[in-house]
Amino acid sequence: MATVRAPYRSGSAAEFVDRLQSRGRYGFAVRELVQASGLSTAAAGAQLKRLHPRVKSLYPKSGFYVVVPPEHQANGAPPASWWIDDFFTYHNEPYYIALLSAAAHWGVSHQAAQLTQVMTVTPRRAFTLGRVKISFLSKKALGKTPVVTATGGQTPFKVSTPEATVLDLLRYLKQSGGLPRVLQILNDLASQLRTVEFRKALKAHPEVTLVQRTGFILEALGHQTLSRCAAEALSGQRLHPIPLSSGTPTDAPFHAAWGVYGVLPMEADA
Repeated sequence: MATVRAPYRSGSAAEFVDRLQSRGRYGFAVRELVQASGLSTAAAGAQLKRLHPRVKSLYPKSGFYVVVPPEHQANGAPPASWWIDDFFTYHNEPYYIALLSAAAHWGVSHQAAQLTQVMTVTPRRAFTLGRVKISFLSKKALGKTPVVTATGGQTPFKVSTPEATVLDLLRYLKQSGGLPRVLQILNDLASQLRTVEFRKALKAHPEVTLVQRTGFILEALGHQTLSRCAAEALSGQRLHPIPLSSGTPTDAPFHAAWGVYGVLPMEADA
C-alpha cells in the first residue's frame, strides 16, 4: 500500500517557527520541523532557507537552526544562552556554560558579552553566528562538575556553580585571560562561595596541582575559610613543588605549606 504524504504547504516552516518562538524556544533541529509538518528534509530545508535572516543554520549541514527575533537582527543572532541547551539536546551531549561566561552569569563581568565559553566532553571547533561567538573547551570528567540549571531568563541553560567556576578559571588560566584577570574575578566571586559547595567542587576536581594553586591563592587573597577547604582536600597528599603559573621564575619565593613557588601579581607590584 502506498505511503500517504502530508500535503505540501509553503508556509509550514514559518508556522512552525512561530509556534516555537511563542513557547520561548529559539533553537531547533530540522527533524523537528519534518516531524511536525510532514515535509521532507529537503523541502523543510528549502523553506527554512527562504526564512533567512529570521532563521539561520548554525553552520553548514549542522541540521540545527536558530531563530533570530527582530531585536537581535543587528547582531545576527540571539545570545547563545537562548539556544545552547537545545543545541546540546539535539546532539545528546552534556555541556555547561563555563569560565568567563559562567562568571558573568554570576554577576562578575570581565569579558565581551558576545563571547560564550562552553565546556563539553568532546572537543569542538569554535564558531560564529552573526556577532555571537562560541568557543569550546573539553573536560573528560565533565559529569562530575557541579552545575545548576539557570532559569528566570529567556530559556534555561546549564552553568557551573560559582565554586566550580573558580576552579575551572584556575585550571584554564590561558583561556580565562591570565592570572591577574582570574584573581580579580575570584575576589569578586568569593562572597558567593559556600564552603559545603566548594568542598564538592574540590572533590570533582581532584588534581593535586590545581588544589595546591587554589589553596595558596585563596590564602594569599585573605579567604581563609575557603583555603582551609583546599588544605583538607590535600590532606595526606604528597606535594611536589609547582610554579604558580607558567611564567613564574624558578627563583621565586617558595610557600612550603602549599608546595607553590611564586607571588601574586599584586604582591609583585607592591
